Amino acid sequence: MVGTSTPGPDGVPKVRGEFTFSSDLQADRMLWDATVRSTHPHARITSVDIRAASEMDAVHSVLTRHDIPGSNRYGLEVRDQPVLAADVVRYPGEAVAVVAAEHPAVARRAAAAVVVGYEVLGLPLENVRLVLCGVGGAFGGKEDLSVHAHACLLALHTGRPVKMVYDREESFAGHGIRSVGEERLHVAGV
Repeated sequence: MVGTSTPGPDGVPKVRGEFTFSSDLQADRMLWDATVRSTHPHARITSVDIRAASEMDAVHSVLTRHDIPGSNRYGLEVRDQPVLAADVVRYPGEAVAVVAAEHPAVARRAAAAVVVGYEVLGLPLENVRLVLCGVGGAFGGKEDLSVHAHACLLALHTGRPVKMVYDREESFAGHGIRSVGEERLHVAGV
């Protein structure tokens, strides 16, 4: 009703510490996800070697873009983001492969065992110009799709529920913030 305060349905359980957040959920036979991420801002992927990770005990699946059924693209309004990087990575933190394992520590070790070969594509800093525009709303990127495609892909491949929880560092690395807009980049000599 206009002019009155309406309590949210999750307010009381959150205040009491009784609210079930997504990271609190459990399922029988649930696997844990870890993501292999690019360490480069702009590079060509020359190879992805998943053999060591795939052979580790308690690892059920290691997937790359070759394992994606159908299109390797997703997005809220325009499907223009790769689920997993294909030939080129475009920012540090872009997902290259995903791992599903029995325990989060095993998943992280397996992800660290994936060897990605890169050919770094240089971009001289003097040719880059950033113009900051106003920002606001949706703090934390809750409306963005990020973990969803990876967790669903692993669940589809393994036939088991997959839990993915980002720590703070990966939350920042894994959320490619993309506001609607148009950008123009002029690179000299390329």
